[in-house]
Amino acid sequence: MSSTARRVIDSINQLTAFFCVGLLTVLVSVSVLQVFFRYILQEPLIWSEEAARYLLIWLSFAAGGMVLSSDGHPRIEVLPSMLPRRVQALIDLAIQALILIFLVVFVYVTTDLAQRYLAFTSLGTGLSQAVPRYALPVGGALMLVNLLPKMQASLDALLRTEGQG
Repeated sequence: MSSTARRVIDSINQLTAFFCVGLLTVLVSVSVLQVFFRYILQEPLIWSEEAARYLLIWLSFAAGGMVLSSDGHPRIEVLPSMLPRRVQALIDLAIQALILIFLVVFVYVTTDLAQRYLAFTSLGTGLSQAVPRYALPVGGALMLVNLLPKMQASLDALLRTEGQG
C-alpha cells in the first residue's frame, strides 16, 4: 500500500476517533441529563432515551473501522498459529476476502434500508428514522477502508512465504 493511501486511511481514522470522542461526550451528557431529570426533578425528558440510543448506535458502528484496523475484533488464533506460515497467510486472506464480500453487501443493503426510512420521523427526537440507520453503511464503509491494508499485508505475507518455499 502506498504511503499516500496509508496517510489517507490514518487521517480517516483520526477524524473517526475525534467523532467517536464527541459522540461519547454527548452520549454521557444526555444520559446524565436523563437521570437528573427523571430522578431528581421527577420530569423525564421525552427525547433523551431515544437520543442516547441513536448516539450509541453511531458510536458502535463508527468505532468498528478503528477496531478492525487495530485487530481488536475477537478471533480464535490457536489453530492457525500451529500451521505453517504459508497456510496462515492463506487462511488470513480467505477470511479477509469473506469479510470484504460481507461488508460490500452490508453497505449496499443498509444504504438502501436507510433511504427507505428518510420520510419517517421518530417520536422522541423528531429526527428522521434514517439517522440511526445511516450509521450502518457508514460503519461498514469505515471497516472496508481499514480492511484493505490488512488484505494487502496478508497478500504480501503470502507472496513472501511463497518466495521462501
